[in-house]
Amino acid sequence: MSESLYEDLPEDEEAAFLILEQRFRTDRDKKTGAFDPDQYFPADHYLEYMRRTASAAQELGLSFYDQLTIPAIANLHWDSYRVFQSELEHYITSLQIRRSRRDSRYTVKLNTKTRSVISHHIAQIREIILRLEIDDWKREALLNCLNDLQSEVDRDRFRYQIWAAFTVEAAGVLGEAAERMAPLRTFIDSVSGLIWGNKHAEQVKTLPTPAPRRQIPPPSKPSEPEKPELRAGRLGGEMDDEIPF
Repeated sequence: MSESLYEDLPEDEEAAFLILEQRFRTDRDKKTGAFDPDQYFPADHYLEYMRRTASAAQELGLSFYDQLTIPAIANLHWDSYRVFQSELEHYITSLQIRRSRRDSRYTVKLNTKTRSVISHHIAQIREIILRLEIDDWKREALLNCLNDLQSEVDRDRFRYQIWAAFTVEAAGVLGEAAERMAPLRTFIDSVSGLIWGNKHAEQVKTLPTPAPRRQIPPPSKPSEPEKPELRAGRLGGEMDDEIPF
């Protein structure tokens, strides 16, 4: 079993599980791709995938571990495997939706103008870095971060952590070549402002429409008191009915 399956996992348990499950699935598909399940079911490879996935869920403390049903290999066939896969897909979908909603707080959709401006800045900074007199490994690290940044600009949603990785890497270079890297400082300030502007505009759009203000009705007019003559007349009329003469 390759140790690479467990390398570079994020600290977040749910994210780590999703990555591991995908790696286990890919490894399973490589081992079973030559088999036709209608002709032969490679139970040992599918059982390995099921056990790995369930063990990862258990080790990472995910609550749905107890809900995953793994039969003994003697009872494992295509239909029983599909039951396991159906159960697992239910929980994977829930995790993906939850993480997507959570991660949206740390991403932003860049508008066309912002993408163009940032890409222009990236091209300029790349030329500066190539001319900068620094160690080759530092230049390579900074260029790699810059390439990642350009790839991120082209994505549907721009992730903050990619921008943070670039700024952290650039900070080391700035400490040694501050004067020559002044354009990079301007670039960082400019891009940060653009990202903030796009995120602010996005948040404004998603704010709920305020409910219409309730109109306060005017105070009701006090009812006019009955006129004395009417009241007296009514009294007089009632009394007249009771007087026998």
